[in-house]
Parts: sequence; structure tokens; C-alpha cells
Amino acid sequence: MLIFMINFYWIAIWSPVIVQLNGGSTSNPGSVTSKVLAANYTGQVYLWADFSFTTPFKFQYEDYPNDLQRVCYKFDDKRLLAVHFTVAEGVKNKQREATTDPYVAGWKIEDVEVNESPLTLEALSDLRRNPFDVQNDNCELCISLRRNAVYFTSEMLLPALITSLFTLTAVFFQLSKTQPLLLGFSIVSQILSLILISQRLPNFTAHTPTILRFASFNLGVTAILFVVSLLLERTARSTSSIPPPHWIDIFVNWVDRILPLPRVS
Repeated sequence: MLIFMINFYWIAIWSPVIVQLNGGSTSNPGSVTSKVLAANYTGQVYLWADFSFTTPFKFQYEDYPNDLQRVCYKFDDKRLLAVHFTVAEGVKNKQREATTDPYVAGWKIEDVEVNESPLTLEALSDLRRNPFDVQNDNCELCISLRRNAVYFTSEMLLPALITSLFTLTAVFFQLSKTQPLLLGFSIVSQILSLILISQRLPNFTAHTPTILRFASFNLGVTAILFVVSLLLERTARSTSSIPPPHWIDIFVNWVDRILPLPRVS
């Protein structure tokens, strides 16, 4: 009985007490539950536990909606330098299995990594930057998630490409009513596409997605072409005997050399 009690206290004292280092807030901290302790005859202590970690994360929206995000959770022993974690070789096989088992709504798990961080010490640190004299980021769990954007091709990419095709095709219908109709239809379609993209994006982002930049540029160019086509058609059909300004002649001659304008006999 005495030996059993000694082993019990020995396990309780030297077993790790896992805590999260980069938790999001004190109201929802990381927790470790269902802990199971065991020790074999060699003195090695084993701990099986289920954990729930939360951490603040800055999303990168440049490649939205086909973006890849990487989230890392740092954890250590509650007693700082009392326990040092070592990542076993068999963890890599478990990492591959972990990518197929869990499912996150709206995301696909691409990779799971468990990295062993180097032991670092900070003595007499600056209180304005780090209030702790001892810092030991012992281990971290990193998860790579890719957005499950099944709607990317049908709802975002195809409308952007089709409206761009309408804008380019309208160039070949100079001095006709077809050109402003094509450009007007393209502008309306692009506005609807931008509304759809803006509804799926958050209200505030630090980075502008590439698909949004392309859609905005396409809309701006189409609007400019629409206004220019109306001005050129109005100028071409004008019956006034007063000649236009010289800069208009230069611009029209430049457009005539660059664009395939139809010849009116």
C-alpha cells in the first residue's frame, strides 16, 4: 500500500499539466479533459488527454476564396521548465491519419504538424513587451486549412471571365447600337457579381482579395469604354459644320489606327 501511494504521488507530481500559451481570451481558455495517467516499470510516465484550444488568428484573404490558412497552437507545461516535450517519430504517421478523420465545416484539413520548439530563456525582460522573465515555448500544433470553396468556379470565376469577354467583344461593334448594349449588359452583370462577392467577404479585411481586384478593374474599364463609345458615336453622327477641337481629332485618329473600326462608304 505504501509503494502504491508513493507511485501515485510520484506520477501526480511529475506528470505534465498541459496549458495553452497563445489562448484567445480568459473567458474562453484552452482546456484539457479526460486525462489518463500511466507509468511502466522503467519509470516512463504516459498521459492521454483530450484538449480544446482556441487562439486568435489573422486571416489572409489575398487568395480568397481558394485561400490556405495556417493556425498554430502553442502549449507547454504549467510549471514551465519542469517538463520538456519531445515529439516522437511515430507522430508523423498520426499526422497523416489526422487529416482524414476530423471535419471542419467549410474547410478542408490539408496538413497537421507537431513541432518541437527550442528551449528559450529570457532574463530581466522588458515589462512593456513581455511581462514574464522566463519564456519557454516548448511545443506547438499547426494545422493547415483550405477553404472548401465549391462555389468558386460557378459563382465567382465564370461571371468574371464571361463579363470580361463581353467587354472585349464590344470593341468590334464600333459606331453601332450593339456596342453600348453589350457594355451596358456587362456593367449590370459585373455589379451583380460584385454584390455576390462582397456578401461572402467579412465587413473588415486587411487585404483585398485578387478576385475582387480583378472584378473592380473590369468594372472600371467597362464603364470607361461605355462612356467613350457614346462620345465617339455622338461625334461620328454629328452634322455640325463647326470642327471639333484639335485634341479630339488626335484622339479619334489614334483610335482609328488602333481599333478595327468599320468603314462607312
